[in-house]
Amino acid sequence: MTEQKNRNTIEDITVYIDGASKGNPGEAACAAIFYDNNNEIIAEEGRVLGICTNNFAEYASFYLALKVLKKYNAKRIKIFSDSELLVKQYNGEYNIKDEKLKKLMSIIKNEIKGFESVEVTHIPREKNKVADAFVNKLLKAKKLKKTDQKMLSEERNYKFHQKKLF
Repeated sequence: MTEQKNRNTIEDITVYIDGASKGNPGEAACAAIFYDNNNEIIAEEGRVLGICTNNFAEYASFYLALKVLKKYNAKRIKIFSDSELLVKQYNGEYNIKDEKLKKLMSIIKNEIKGFESVEVTHIPREKNKVADAFVNKLLKAKKLKKTDQKMLSEERNYKFHQKKLF
């Protein structure tokens, strides 16, 4: 699901990200809300992920944000997440034990290299309401049958191993 105002180059962008899983693991989605310097929403991006863990969905929201930021030719980015685990693992304060998350963090760190500056900050959930509402909207709108969830999860895992998540 994609909603955008424009596709111009915007060098400074702030992004609020969120991932959610109904059950852990369970049906999941990720979302990213993009703001310009005037604090106006310039894009909302989200993906339904199939069955995965909540942590994987949070990581997927980060990856999704980076892919979209490159389309805007962003140079300086600020990313806000209510996932303390994601932020502390990204900043090296916590170790990553899960192998899938280690691989995804490696992909994320590789994507980060193209930006002049990157700030990743933890925020309380109540300051992430727009991204949270969007990811929950995705989960409600895309209620899938179990067979479709499994198929989507298998497709996501294949793309994950090919380093082409979205």
